[in-house]
Amino acid sequence: RYLAIRNSSARLIVLTVLFVAAVILSVPAWPAAAQGLPKAISLAQVTSGMLLLRTKTPGRYLPAPTIMTKVDMRISGMVARVELQQFFHNPSQAWLEGVYAFPLPENASVDRMVLRVGDQKIEAKIAERGAARRQYEKAKSQGKRTALVEQHRPNIFTNSVANIGPGETVSVTLRYQQTLRYDSGRFRVRFPTVFAPRYQPGAMTTTTVSESGWATRRNAVPDEPGLSSPVLPPEAGKINPLTMTIGLDAGFALTRLESPHHKITSDDWSDGVATVTLADGAVPADRDFELVWTPKIGAAPVAGMFRETIDGDTYLLAMVLPPTAPSGPVAPRDIVFVLDRSGSMGGTSIRQTKAAIALALKRLRPADRFNIIRFASDHDRLYTQLRPASVANLAWAEDYIKSTAAGGGTNMLPALSLALTGKNHPGRLKQIVLLTDGAVGNETVMMKLIEERLGGDRLFTVGIGSAPNSYFMRHAARLGRGAFTYIGNQSQIASRMTELFEKLERPMVTDLATKWRLGPKAAKGAVEVYPELPPDLYHGEPLMLAAKLPGIAGDGIEGSLDLTGIFGNQQWRHGLGIKGARRGVGIGAIWGRAKIERLMDALRRGGDRAKIHQAVIKTALRHHLMSAYTNLVAIQDTVTRPDDTPVVSLKVPLNLPHGWDFAKVYGERLKSSMPRRNRAALVTPAAMGSGNMVARRLADAAARKVMLPAGATPWKLQLMTGLTLLLFAAGVLLARRRRAER
Repeated sequence: RYLAIRNSSARLIVLTVLFVAAVILSVPAWPAAAQGLPKAISLAQVTSGMLLLRTKTPGRYLPAPTIMTKVDMRISGMVARVELQQFFHNPSQAWLEGVYAFPLPENASVDRMVLRVGDQKIEAKIAERGAARRQYEKAKSQGKRTALVEQHRPNIFTNSVANIGPGETVSVTLRYQQTLRYDSGRFRVRFPTVFAPRYQPGAMTTTTVSESGWATRRNAVPDEPGLSSPVLPPEAGKINPLTMTIGLDAGFALTRLESPHHKITSDDWSDGVATVTLADGAVPADRDFELVWTPKIGAAPVAGMFRETIDGDTYLLAMVLPPTAPSGPVAPRDIVFVLDRSGSMGGTSIRQTKAAIALALKRLRPADRFNIIRFASDHDRLYTQLRPASVANLAWAEDYIKSTAAGGGTNMLPALSLALTGKNHPGRLKQIVLLTDGAVGNETVMMKLIEERLGGDRLFTVGIGSAPNSYFMRHAARLGRGAFTYIGNQSQIASRMTELFEKLERPMVTDLATKWRLGPKAAKGAVEVYPELPPDLYHGEPLMLAAKLPGIAGDGIEGSLDLTGIFGNQQWRHGLGIKGARRGVGIGAIWGRAKIERLMDALRRGGDRAKIHQAVIKTALRHHLMSAYTNLVAIQDTVTRPDDTPVVSLKVPLNLPHGWDFAKVYGERLKSSMPRRNRAALVTPAAMGSGNMVARRLADAAARKVMLPAGATPWKLQLMTGLTLLLFAAGVLLARRRRAER
């Protein structure tokens, strides 16, 4: 056909078209910038502090979004009000969506979010979970800046921020309230800074399809995607810097103020009022922050009450300490230590755990009986049944503990099931001590097991490491009618285990009951108080109650709260007047959070799902709270992203919790799952040479989660079609000119 074309100009046009087509088809790839994607770079282009994700092209990397966190905490009496500001920065030349998983205290009542872009402030609205997600996705697709905060557990959240422009920084501010913890004469507040990876149970199974031809995914943990985030290996360095300022108003004089895991600076705190900051300024978000203050002798409170009035209803927060237990004979005990030796316990955590159990064994008395159960992917036990705490049996136990090494998954359920008997033990105290970081994703299954098999047992939990799952640990202890303690570093082992054994050895206040006596101004209606059934009280731990008094104005409160219980073999009573309750902020949100927790407990026990769902949403909307069924969403009114530019979704990576052993958690699993060519291509700072700046990168498994947008039509076909049409038009124009010349 080409030879049949007589016109030389037409021949030239056809030849040009064929040449261009051949060139296009021979090009293996088109620069990413031409498609509106983030521009991949090589290691030679790396700058200091840059975080890189691998692409499918060998030697090419993608700049990832980064985050910085600023915390402003105000402590007044029994309540901490916290503003958490997260800054998202886009280092690439594309429009990004950053998704960041982060923890909060398990008793945090999240009630506000603000999205800031430059000088513009967008207040978030609370909405039902599905509606909030739809609003967010719509705004994202329209090119509007938008943010969405979702709760996956009471202590695990994700923050999604869409349409962050090239080189742009936006911030999201969250506000929450939480109650403080008082234990053994000290107040403390904890702020978790890193979400530790969770073990997801389940084995590989054969998937079958239904008659429709589709198979439904059934995970042991349905919301597993929300609990997974890429984690940096140690050689990549630390990211996600954190700054913190705390304004403390304890309400009494202090003898001590300290932070066990961070260096702090403060002005004079002896009168109970102080401003506290981190001594090192910005620190990596890789371990929980804890602030502890000790009241001056004679100033320690025995009770406290705070109030807040909202729309005609008064909300109260009360704290009452149990009596001090005198020293005396201790009933014989049966103690089972359940030891976590999984991979997440590698490094300092397993050393802390072994030292804690060794110390606990020394406190056993000859009349006590004991056993030890270890678990990882599987489990074993020292003895087939409880053995007396004799010298010989304790010696075997010490050797058993010394031989314990960390490795494998956190398959806690079988070990916990073995420890819980569901029986009563007349004349003896059956106590189970669970030592773990709680890095599991199937908390609900474990809590259900505790409720079903507790019987006369008591479950005490010890959180180990720099970032324990405090939601599971505290909730498990509450359901197990025991107590929770936390060991964050080696120096705390002796003091925390001593405090725990004082709880185990001393009598507790049981059969607690509350009675509210209200004045004549009170409206008719029952007081709604949580927890509805007060737990057993142990040495040094107070009873915390959140109550709603319907139809009572704040200045018109009259009456009292009366507590009764059994202490040892005697009746115990305590009265607390409510007229002088100190005004507070956020008490209503704390009450709403407690009610939602009670509703979710009822759901786990088999309650009506539809009714509970509606009750949770109603309470959350009433108090503007985050919950399992409500989210906070903020949307900018104006469109900022061009229509023809895609948005790229990337998860912001996390630091490995301080003290964790990366190889124990990820190493072997990654090596076995990665192709050999990818293993050989792993880049470390040492491999880059001293002449290059250190490139922070993720492991291949995390990088495979990066989603790059793709158009429906291949770019080569589009380009070839356009060039062909242009050349055809040029040929027609040339032919017309020749005809005119003739």
